[in-house]
Formats: sequence, C-alpha cells, structure tokens
Amino acid sequence: MKKLITLAVMLMLAASASAQTNVEETKKPKGPFSFGIGCDFAIFASETYKNENIDRTKVGGFGGMLMIDLNFDYAITPRWTTGIVTGIGYAGVPILFEAKHFWSDDVNRSRWLTYARAGVNLSGPSDFHVGMQGGIGGGYRFHIAPRFKIDLTAGYHFLQTHQNIKRQVFAGSMEGVSIEEAKFNAHAFSIGVGFAF
Repeated sequence: MKKLITLAVMLMLAASASAQTNVEETKKPKGPFSFGIGCDFAIFASETYKNENIDRTKVGGFGGMLMIDLNFDYAITPRWTTGIVTGIGYAGVPILFEAKHFWSDDVNRSRWLTYARAGVNLSGPSDFHVGMQGGIGGGYRFHIAPRFKIDLTAGYHFLQTHQNIKRQVFAGSMEGVSIEEAKFNAHAFSIGVGFAF
C-alpha cells in the first residue's frame, strides 16, 4: 500500500512539473529575432509649408502619404520588443527606432499592443533633405502561427522635411537659378497593417 501511495504522489508531482513547464513555454518567444513587412497610410490633419515666398498652414483635407515598412525586431521580454523600421516613404527613406509593448505575456496568443517610433528621413530621389519622423499608437496582433502574425494598428504620425527648391531667375537678358529652402511639417492620423515572421 505504501508503494502505491508513493507512486501516486510521484506521478502527481511529475504531472504538476510538466504543466508548469508547459505554461512557461507558452510565455517564451519562438526566437528573439523577427522580421516584418507592412504598409502604413497617414491622412494629414494639418500641414505647414514655408519658404521665402510662401507661409501656408492647412488644416484637414485629403492629403496623405503611404509608407512601405520593413521591420527588424528583437524580443527583450515576452511583453517588450525593440527594433528598426525602414522602407520607402513619401519623403524618402525613413530610419526609425521602434519599441512595442504587448498587454499579455503569452506570445502564442493574439494580444493588444502599443508602439512608439522616432527617427529620421533620408534624402529621396527628389531634393528632400534630412527631416524628422515618428509616431505613437496601438493595435492588435493576431497570432496565426508561431512564426506568422498580423498586426493592425492606428495612431498619430509626425513628418518633417527640408527641401531645396530650384527656381529659374530672369534679370534682363541674364538667366540663372536661385535655390530656396522649404520646410514642411505634417501631423497625421495613421492606419497600418503588418505581417511578422
């Protein structure tokens, strides 16, 4: 009888340890590094444009920009990830630092998230110079498979660019080119979809 009781206690302890191990496994990410691709669309709520001849502020309207994102993320903990976002945007190539916070420890389930981004815009194919770009927001991550997730996000986006404008100048019979610096600032609402692998 003592052997049966001892055996039953040992089996219960083994089952408890196994269940605890399974709970811990669900909280661990499947590798700390992940890669993602996404698309963000920002609708400008206000725009400011200034150069030597123009000082214009526009509120509302249908202006917007599209940005194709590439994300390289590292999971610090099950709730926190940091990474770099780059891609192709309205004003060139952004390089942004991003931090994400998830509202659950379980990396194998769908969960709410918040994010913050900040960085710079590098010159594009036109005459844009370096400017600032960033944003904050939230969303929901749908867990489809251990290495495939879909993020739906919405938030606030800020964009600043400096641009050189070349103008033809005519003075009598002389012709030349003047260069004016223009500054553009925009505040926008953004929506996005991303795929994480």
